Amino acid sequence: MATATPVQKTWRRSVPLVASRAPARFPVRIRALSALRHTLSAAWLLIVAAGGCAYHVSPPAAVQEPATAYVADLGYHASLLLPAEDGGYVEFAYGQWRWFALNEDRWFDAIGAMLIPQRGALARRMLVAPESARELGAAVGAETVLAIVVEAERAAALRGRLNRRWEQAAQTAHYNPMIGMTLVHDPGDYSALHNCNSVVAQWLRELGCRVRGGAVWADFRMDD
Repeated sequence: MATATPVQKTWRRSVPLVASRAPARFPVRIRALSALRHTLSAAWLLIVAAGGCAYHVSPPAAVQEPATAYVADLGYHASLLLPAEDGGYVEFAYGQWRWFALNEDRWFDAIGAMLIPQRGALARRMLVAPESARELGAAVGAETVLAIVVEAERAAALRGRLNRRWEQAAQTAHYNPMIGMTLVHDPGDYSALHNCNSVVAQWLRELGCRVRGGAVWADFRMDD
């Protein structure tokens, strides 16, 4: 099994792993992505017309053995955190390899990433359990965090599947200190219709959630 990102002994001490350098990159990426709103407006309209402008999540009903999963929403990108066997959490995220792993995030790199299917990347890191969703959000730099109660068996099954998918490509592992995650090549190509947020939505469906709508930018909302 590939060696995962080292876990700090306490949650507070794990924060620098995530946030020490990443905040300096986030504004640059957000500016680049904002410029694409005009360049790729036609693609956005197609996706909105197909599914809406946000992901609306309904947790599974009548959960017998509860486990809490988290969706970390960074505004343009989302990740999923699942309970780990050791009591901590494992975070998974999907993205385009050159952008997500190699930090090639200039505006024209983003255009290529969205318009032309390219190599996907599966990212993973281990974290200790947070005391609250708010503390989790501060640690991973998320704008919002959704706590979703799901069946523990489904959460374990999804975690196992994603771990196996990551480990099968472990020879391609690349640690990106800008985001604090280790990434591998994913067999699924990244595109405007198969992006970081649509993949998280699919993972939520595997957990038994009902997910309606869709968006290019991360916008996950809990239904009442």
